[in-house]
Amino acid sequence: MWWISFTDPTTNRRVQKSLKTPDKRLAKILKAELEVKLAGGDFTTTPRASKHFSTFLIDYYQYIEAHLRPASVKRYKENCNVFSRFLESQNIRNLKLVGITAPLINDFVSWRLKQVKAKTVNHAVTNIKSMLNLAVIWGYLTKNPIGGMSLIPMEGGRTEFLSTEEVDLFTKAADEDIRPIIQIAVYTGLRRNELAQLQWRDVETKARLLHVRNREGGRTKTRKDRTVPLCQNAIKVLETMPHDSQFVFTKLQGDRFRRNGLRERIVSLARKVGITKHVTTHTLRHTFASHLAMQGKSILIIAKLLGVTIDTAQIYSHLLPHELHSVVDDLPY
Repeated sequence: MWWISFTDPTTNRRVQKSLKTPDKRLAKILKAELEVKLAGGDFTTTPRASKHFSTFLIDYYQYIEAHLRPASVKRYKENCNVFSRFLESQNIRNLKLVGITAPLINDFVSWRLKQVKAKTVNHAVTNIKSMLNLAVIWGYLTKNPIGGMSLIPMEGGRTEFLSTEEVDLFTKAADEDIRPIIQIAVYTGLRRNELAQLQWRDVETKARLLHVRNREGGRTKTRKDRTVPLCQNAIKVLETMPHDSQFVFTKLQGDRFRRNGLRERIVSLARKVGITKHVTTHTLRHTFASHLAMQGKSILIIAKLLGVTIDTAQIYSHLLPHELHSVVDDLPY
């Protein structure tokens, strides 16, 4: 969790305040919001007159539209709409922010679990927590009523990936335009959007490097650039591809791939070759990371290649038993 330290203008005392998020980018945004309020004399430890949830949503939507990626905005709005439907189902009208309590969210969780999986419910609760954190920053609440609420425990938590044989089957059965995407995905671990946005100017085959750029019209998930090394097999694929477009991957007609269109092609191909696993573009990313883990590569290296935190990369740690054994075998006593 990220914290901020500042002087409370109402008491002239030094205060440490939790931003209630482990996300560094979101923490910076919340910090900037609080600093603006402090500079403008608009900060108070006493909450403003309680605002209605529906009215607050208008300000919240404007905020996330200005600070988050379109895909994230869509997901956050969908979760808020689901929560609004829950309130209607319970005949709860004109709800104020102070009326959002832990028991109410627990009821929401029970209601939602009858419709979707626990993972989806956890995403919704996380989004609501984030929204209420902003309500605290903006002075509508003194604290987040569900800040300490635990998410639903997830069994296993392991991700599906393709075996070496399945990767071979997948690539051989793929159409000519989609085959290079599958190969580069399992050789680099790029995200779906990163594959769709990849341009030839980002590729350096001689230096064996591929640059993932965060730029206008092609934002990365983390809003950061990163560089991924290319293996020899990846270089062979790239060197045999035509350079008919600024984008590396295009359809047979020459049009560039879009994120959703790319996913649909991958899902359809998996069904065609008879792979029973739930295969999406993200499965190819998991395949890249999982096979690195099984080869004994460290979680730190895998996290760096994927462009994620070490905590996020821990989902691959169960594939490292031999590395862990070799570590404890080196004890000097």
